[in-house]
Amino acid sequence: VFKALNHHSTVRMKQARYQEALEMLQEMDSMLEACNFPPEESWDCYDKIYRNIGMAMSALGRSQEALEYMEKAARVKVQVGEPVSWFDMWDIGK
Repeated sequence: VFKALNHHSTVRMKQARYQEALEMLQEMDSMLEACNFPPEESWDCYDKIYRNIGMAMSALGRSQEALEYMEKAARVKVQVGEPVSWFDMWDIGK
């Protein structure tokens, strides 16, 4: 379900419907938290959601909040022992 919702929000971003995408992603983030999925069990979900929230916020001109979410995506990886990639660093530097 999360994968489908993530793809749906990505389509919204490609349609330049950034606010709708952001609302969907924030709802997904709330669902993950409510389900008490620790990042150790589903770090890739957190990574994708945080990264996409950051991209939507960036598209809406909310640069500081976008940066915070890009950093959250990288921290999730560090927390579970996954390497932070050049792609993560690229997003943080945008």
